[in-house]
Amino acid sequence: QRLDLSDRVQALGQLGLSEALRQTGARDDALAAIDEAIRLVPNFAPAYLSRAAVRLSLDAPSGAIADASQAIDLDRRNPAGYLLRAEAYLREGLPAFALGDLDEAVTIAPNVAHIRLVRAYANLALERTDRALSDANVALKLEPDMVSAYLLRTRIYMRIGQFARAGANAGRAVDLAPDDRAAQDAATIAYTELARFEPARRAADKLVALAPANPDALNARCWVLALTTDPASALADCDAAIAA
Repeated sequence: QRLDLSDRVQALGQLGLSEALRQTGARDDALAAIDEAIRLVPNFAPAYLSRAAVRLSLDAPSGAIADASQAIDLDRRNPAGYLLRAEAYLREGLPAFALGDLDEAVTIAPNVAHIRLVRAYANLALERTDRALSDANVALKLEPDMVSAYLLRTRIYMRIGQFARAGANAGRAVDLAPDDRAAQDAATIAYTELARFEPARRAADKLVALAPANPDALNARCWVLALTTDPASALADCDAAIAA
């Protein structure tokens, strides 16, 4: 016998279904489930947040901005709406717009590491390296094993020419996530800048092992090998990168 559920409970059920579908990769079906939740409860902020997240995963930032804006209008004290809209603005190449939303999100939830990290990216995009570094540092105080924060600090230190600090942060990221391609790539670049070719070669070898046909991985090892005493050994990777 079918239960007589309220529209709101049914809408929550559709959001649960949407999340399950999204985890299986059925993102179009996930969107359809969210649309049904919104049909049942048109002013349901969590549904708009969910649809913004799915649209962002589908590389549809303009739609994500619209949905996140609707969620913000319905619930201005939830930092998730500001965060999602900021991530969509960053995807659209609008870091100044993102920063306004992230400032609001930090005011509401100052101790959420991910919000701090995204604001660091926005500040870096606006060439505010000091503020970017400050946010990355706060993120790591909140979550000391946050690999993405170490990678961002690597990028910041590389940009301002502090290569030793960049290498230390890249090394920490590799220690925490040895199978993370971004970590191995950052380590390859940082160690190469420091002329530490042995650890750079190890990181490049690992990077290629993780992605044997990836042109960026092959190109990274090509550069490391080209700077050693046997640059001819770089040619195989260079050729493979060009072919890819």
